Amino acid sequence: MPLIISTPTTILSSSNCFKYAFTCSEISPSLNISVKRLSDLSYSKLFEYAKEEALKLSQEDEPFNLTLLTVNTHFEGGYLEEDCPNIYNEQYSSVIACSANQINDFVRWVQAQDFYDNTTIVLVGDHLTMSTAYYENAIENYTRTVYNLFINPAVTPVDTNYRQFSVLDMFPSTLAAMGVKIDGDRLALGTNLFSKEPTIIEKYGYDGKQLHHLLRVLDFLERYISGEPYENCLRPLDPEYLKSVKQF
Repeated sequence: MPLIISTPTTILSSSNCFKYAFTCSEISPSLNISVKRLSDLSYSKLFEYAKEEALKLSQEDEPFNLTLLTVNTHFEGGYLEEDCPNIYNEQYSSVIACSANQINDFVRWVQAQDFYDNTTIVLVGDHLTMSTAYYENAIENYTRTVYNLFINPAVTPVDTNYRQFSVLDMFPSTLAAMGVKIDGDRLALGTNLFSKEPTIIEKYGYDGKQLHHLLRVLDFLERYISGEPYENCLRPLDPEYLKSVKQF
């Protein structure tokens, strides 16, 4: 789950979106650990590193943006690091609980800092978990959704009732949460959720089956154009994800 921490006046652009970007191999030596992929990273240590970076950035005389990515719940079954207690029969439940606690502790830490009053926190879930079977077997009658949360935004939402939206709307909404004024409250295909403007889904509706077909075609074309054999392209790379899309 990406965790974005920004001072409200930060404006992201294609030319200076990030001043520094650290890959897994670059960040692991500073944490005194050895990892080969992000899913194996000790996120408790990552958040400690993030605290140091946040304090450094807050001392500068300009707005800052700090973006973190956690992927320990990304893969099927998740990655249960050594510092996480295995308290449930299902490992994935323990991974979710540990990740939630780590993020909560970090957010609480930020809220206790002097720079928090002028800082917006955005929690973004980029997609549904790929552990589709986990929800089918463990939880009955549960409608899976992506979790997003704005903490301490610079603007108050016009409508606090249930909204229907997609990832497209997170772009203008994140900027609005940082205090950016958006003419017409729309950017590209996204709508500022803090405004009264309806989103594309609210205006035109949503059909999971149609999205399933579009994603399936996109998967086929990308792989076929890249040179993958035709017969292989006929089989989707992630059939469980496509199946979950159709459920909405």
